[in-house]
Amino acid sequence: MQAIAAENNFAETAFVVHTGERFAIRWFTPTVEIDLCGHATFASTHVLFEHGYARGALPVEAHIAMAQIAVYATEHDIRARSPT
Repeated sequence: MQAIAAENNFAETAFVVHTGERFAIRWFTPTVEIDLCGHATFASTHVLFEHGYARGALPVEAHIAMAQIAVYATEHDIRARSPT
């Protein structure tokens, strides 16, 4: 993933990994993996739900340094839920 991110040479590149019943997202700059990229998380989630890869009840999980964020799509929007 790091090599692809370096080749893309974008500020951040998001990778979506299908992990059984869920999807996980990882983010990379051209040189390192980063803990979180909000806009890439919502964009990736939008693509998964719009193209039918994920459904509203199926969370897309973003694992960050010390927490896990679940992102859900409804008919009208995309929402993130993080631990409190």
